[in-house]
Formats: sequence, C-alpha cells, structure tokens
Amino acid sequence: MLVKEIMTTHLITIKSDETIHTACQKYKDHKVGCLIITHHNHATGIVTERDLIERALFPIIDTQKPINTIMTTPLITIHPLKSIEQALQLMKEHHIKKLPVIQHDQLTGIITLSDIAHAKPELTERFISSWVAPRW
Repeated sequence: MLVKEIMTTHLITIKSDETIHTACQKYKDHKVGCLIITHHNHATGIVTERDLIERALFPIIDTQKPINTIMTTPLITIHPLKSIEQALQLMKEHHIKKLPVIQHDQLTGIITLSDIAHAKPELTERFISSWVAPRW
C-alpha cells in the first residue's frame, strides 16, 4: 500500500507571516490536527496542537507574533509513492505523528499515524508498542 492511497489531500495551510491568532482561528474553523506553514507556496514547516500549547500558550507569548516563530522545522516530508512502512520509519526516526506529502516541490497531502492505524492496524500496533507509547 502506498502513501498516496491513504493520505489526506484536503489540507489547511497558513502563510509563514500570519499570526498565532490566525492559526488558532483556523484550528477552530477547520477542526484539524495540524497546519502546514507555507512561504511563497512551498511547505516550510508544520504547527501542531502541541506546538500551540507548548510554544504559544504555555509561555504566554504575544499571539500577534508570526506563526513561523513557533513552527517545527525542518519539515520532514514524504513522497506519495513511498510505502506506508517507509512513512512509519520516518515517523519513528523523527518522533513525529504527521508527515506532509510533497511531490514535485508541491504539497499534495498529509499522512498521519491515525491514517495508518485505520488502513493497516497490524503495522501500527507493532510500531506503537516499540516507540510511540514510551515517547508520548
């Protein structure tokens, strides 16, 4: 099974110079687990709910700062023709649960640990027991 077969293609993005307030509004409006940060129409980072909590809300920083002040970089990505096993390996190596999918330098989707769990529960159980549970 390939990444492109289970990835999410409806993505919510935010420009790197938009504010944390705008990011929070997008989370509220779209009910997503992450936002992909773009700069000149290229994916450059990702902001998860955890990033907003730990880097924006917890330290009580100015919510008018640009979102790129809290995004995770470098952006770890995968090609849509890679296997789910390769996606899991990247997730394991980088301790992440979400992988933006990039083809020809363009953002085309996102694959999450939840997507893989629904498509291939037997793979996910093995990976969860080996690395997710002890780290998260």
